[in-house]
Amino acid sequence: MIVLDELIRCVDQEVVRLNYCEGHIRHHRECWNVLRKYMAAKNEQYLTVPLATQFLLEKYGIELYTHEKMTSYKMLMRRAVLMLLEFQATGLMYKRMPRGAHDFPPAFESICNAHLNHLREENLSDGSIRQHRSSLERFTLYEAARGIADMNQIDITAIYDYLESLAGCSKSHANSTIWRLKAFFIYLHQNGFYCADIADSWPSVRVEKYCGLPETFTIEEETRLLAAVDRGNALGKRDYAILLIAVRYGLRVSDIRGLQFDNIDFRNDKISLIQKKTGKPLQFELFPDVGWALIDYLKNGRPSAATTSKIFVRMKAPYDGFSDNDNLSQLIYKYAHKAGIAANHPRCSMHMFRYTLASTLLSNDTPLPVVSSILGHSQLDTTKIYTKIDYSQLRACALEVPNAE
Repeated sequence: MIVLDELIRCVDQEVVRLNYCEGHIRHHRECWNVLRKYMAAKNEQYLTVPLATQFLLEKYGIELYTHEKMTSYKMLMRRAVLMLLEFQATGLMYKRMPRGAHDFPPAFESICNAHLNHLREENLSDGSIRQHRSSLERFTLYEAARGIADMNQIDITAIYDYLESLAGCSKSHANSTIWRLKAFFIYLHQNGFYCADIADSWPSVRVEKYCGLPETFTIEEETRLLAAVDRGNALGKRDYAILLIAVRYGLRVSDIRGLQFDNIDFRNDKISLIQKKTGKPLQFELFPDVGWALIDYLKNGRPSAATTSKIFVRMKAPYDGFSDNDNLSQLIYKYAHKAGIAANHPRCSMHMFRYTLASTLLSNDTPLPVVSSILGHSQLDTTKIYTKIDYSQLRACALEVPNAE
């Protein structure tokens, strides 16, 4: 084991080398300084999992390995401790999601791209391919950090070592990672890039589908959130139009990002689009408030230098549309804080507007098939997930408890 001060010094050097953002590095160092004092008070020199668990509970009120929702600050504190444990266990630090261009290590680039092209031929959606790419990037970066340059040097034991680095991630994330990597190695073996057949050697993670409750805003919170936008400037005009579309139609963020001028028919008050996720058409009435918000943004907010056909663009040159990886989380966080509702929803997201719309429709006794068509679901079973938040109907199903006082 490594003495704590030396461990922190090594990890600190690595996060700087890997170009972590200054804000995250600052928070990590804050946590490490608190940890130094904590362990000095206990006369401990070596960081262990039980000691790390006790430290996080006492200082920040969080578990080391947990799937509970928490604030971004607590997540950073927890991550700072996990990084120390990870480096101590493996002697490595790798960045899960590199900043800037996402590239595979040179030794793995050709076979990874070959697998992604195979997935495209199998007609996987762009979103699914991005997720496969992300999992492969993380895995190959980890192996490259270990000095591996040939896929055949990676046996199932090495794969298990990598999977251990996912400790603390949600079960669904771990399960998805295993499934994608397994598909990758099956492809490699079937196409002669990998000698061993390890298809039956992968671990399984039991994940209960749809066991969580979708998180929603209240109508009052949505109103406060929209009111928090300063519509007196170009940025506010854009953000207000984005949020209002999310509130009124419950569109997925990928469809809001991708809205183009051809999708809006101002003459006939229609919005028509092909859903990014399902590839199926969707059409809505263009509500008056949405129409006027779009007109205000297009006439008085959208940069005249923007040449893209996408409606919503960044407000700095070169005025491109949002990237496919941008879930607009920075936008929703900004206005949730301004509206004073961030404390109620520490991990709020644009998708919560979709849940909220579904909840509102169900509470107004809208038939499930109608809700499904409004949300653009391919299958009615997908819409049934939202019945868990239809509290008025659930109350009608409650049974009396005998002899309850």
